[in-house]
Amino acid sequence: MPEGKIKIKVEDGVVTLDGSVYFEYQRAAATEAVQKLNGIVRINNMIALEVQPASGDVKSRSWQPFTVAPPLMQVKYM
Repeated sequence: MPEGKIKIKVEDGVVTLDGSVYFEYQRAAATEAVQKLNGIVRINNMIALEVQPASGDVKSRSWQPFTVAPPLMQVKYM
C-alpha cells in the first residue's frame, strides 16, 4: 500500500476510508486490515481507483489523469 494514500476517520465505531489507490486489491486490503480491529461497527470504503496510463499513451498523446469514484461500500459487523 503506498504510504499516505489513504485517510482514516473513526467516529462511534464507524470507520471511513478515503483517498485513492491504483488497484482494487489495495482497496480491499484497507478494508480487511480495519475489519480486524475491535469495536468496529461499520466500514465506509470511499477509496477511489486511479487510472494509470499505458506506457505508450503518455508519449503518443496528451494524457490527463483522472479518478474513478467507487460505489459506496458499507460493511456491517455485529
